[in-house]
Amino acid sequence: MKSLRHLAFAILTAGIGSALAVVGFPSVASAAIYTWTGGASDGTGSNNWFTSSSPPPTLTSNWTPSGSLVAADTIVFGTAPANRLTPIQNQSVTVGNLIFNDSAPAYTIGTAGTQSLTITGGLTNQSANMQTITGSAVGAALVLSGAVVDTGSSGITFSGRTFNATTGNFTKTGSGLLQLTNVRANSYTGTATISSGSVSFAPDANNPSFNGTLVLQSGATGTSASTGFQHVSVESGATMSFTGGSVFSLTTGTQSTVRLSGGSVTSGTIGGTLDVVGNPSVTTLVLGGSATTVIGFTANDQSSLAGGSITHGGNLQFNFDDVTSPDLNKTWQMFDYTSKSGSFAGVTLTSTNTDYLSISGSAWRLAENGNQFETGYGAGVWLSDWTTGGQRFIFSQNTGVLTIVPEPSTIVFAGIGVAMLGWHTWTRSRRRARMKALEDHVRRGDGVPGRA
Repeated sequence: MKSLRHLAFAILTAGIGSALAVVGFPSVASAAIYTWTGGASDGTGSNNWFTSSSPPPTLTSNWTPSGSLVAADTIVFGTAPANRLTPIQNQSVTVGNLIFNDSAPAYTIGTAGTQSLTITGGLTNQSANMQTITGSAVGAALVLSGAVVDTGSSGITFSGRTFNATTGNFTKTGSGLLQLTNVRANSYTGTATISSGSVSFAPDANNPSFNGTLVLQSGATGTSASTGFQHVSVESGATMSFTGGSVFSLTTGTQSTVRLSGGSVTSGTIGGTLDVVGNPSVTTLVLGGSATTVIGFTANDQSSLAGGSITHGGNLQFNFDDVTSPDLNKTWQMFDYTSKSGSFAGVTLTSTNTDYLSISGSAWRLAENGNQFETGYGAGVWLSDWTTGGQRFIFSQNTGVLTIVPEPSTIVFAGIGVAMLGWHTWTRSRRRARMKALEDHVRRGDGVPGRA
């Protein structure tokens, strides 16, 4: 009878384990939890993770319990002696989770050389201290493969690592700062999603590019001093600021973009392309330096930007690749901001459409005060040259409106026609007046004027 009860219990617990696996919970039996206590008493290598630099990854006595790491395991850093706060990862390893618990002092986790650390589950800081993961040699990779990085309120720093090697998407949570300092991210092609808190990026001087995609979601903020940041998506409620050198420097075969779908972007030193997609509401937009803001058109409908404050600067480019002969006198609202300041350094139009090849890439000019035809446009108005297709583009920074007008000959001939019609009407009315005066003279018996 007892054995039957044991059998039933075994079947029940097996069923629960299977159900947990189905809904996504890891199997308890498949993962272990190891906690760094810094209990090793030996001198040389006393901060090492492993007993040897070669597999298997057998843990030193700095960990409790003893054992060998497998990919699904969780490692925890908590209270430890002051001389054990610089653990040395002396083997490349993959773990499920890395946690700094609420009692953890400030750790700096380093490497013995080019060892890589891959985290597939989560990297979490529950402590009141900033935690640092660094590398001592080029090639010491930190790979966050689908991981969630929870900085807590105190933050996490990645320093001196080859960031994520080539791929690996991750999501940052927590109100604290994720700080990427002197990291090498030029080979990274994944997506880093910042869902809350802030992120800063200051790359390794010899590898200044961040070739992955940075997505800032509502409430997140970001700063960058990169000279080669490649792709940034700023969503509604997010803010991105660019500092330092020429951000978005283009490299061979690479198109650097900031893709706006809302939020705020501020920079005085952007270089490269600000690619506007759709019709985002960007609360504060500050353009400047060597930036080129590209606004595209699809099926004669344009992307546009709206918000509270815009500072014009850098260069503005209209992309007419997909526009098919818009009607003359058509207008588009490119920018719709309550507060406006500054001025663009230049305005151009680019297109592969044959209707616009004649002005593709040619620079526009501000309306000239000395030109009688142009003075009526007022300040802050950019004019294209007349095209062989007979169209002129007029863009006003003050209204944010782009207008297409007819060619000069159309205006001139129309003007001549109006003038001739006016002359004809005037001379005909004069003739009628003279005939009426003559009739009045004859009726009064005065005879025909001018005759005796």
